[in-house]
Amino acid sequence: MLDSLILRQLPSSLDYHAIETGSGFECLAAFCVVMNIPCLTRSAYYKQVDKILDAFEDEALEEMKRAGQRLWQLVRTRHEEALCEAEGVTYEAGGF
Repeated sequence: MLDSLILRQLPSSLDYHAIETGSGFECLAAFCVVMNIPCLTRSAYYKQVDKILDAFEDEALEEMKRAGQRLWQLVRTRHEEALCEAEGVTYEAGGF
C-alpha cells in the first residue's frame, strides 16, 4: 500500500486534477474506489476545492499586478521617448 506521506498528499492532488479536468467529486470517488484508496467526503472535497480556487485567484491577482506594472513602465518609457523626440533629443544621440 502507499506510504502515509503519499496518502496525505494524494487528496489535494486528486482534487486539483478533478478541478483541472472538470470531472468533479463523482469521478474522484470512482477513481478512489478503483485504486482502492480512501476518498474524501463530499464536504472535505469542497473544502479542498475552495483552498485550491483561492490559490488560483491569488496567483491570478499577482499576475495581473505584474502585468499592470509592466504596462505602466512601458507607457512611461514611451512617454519619455515621445517627449525627447519632441525636444529633438534621441536615445541614439546619447540623450539619456
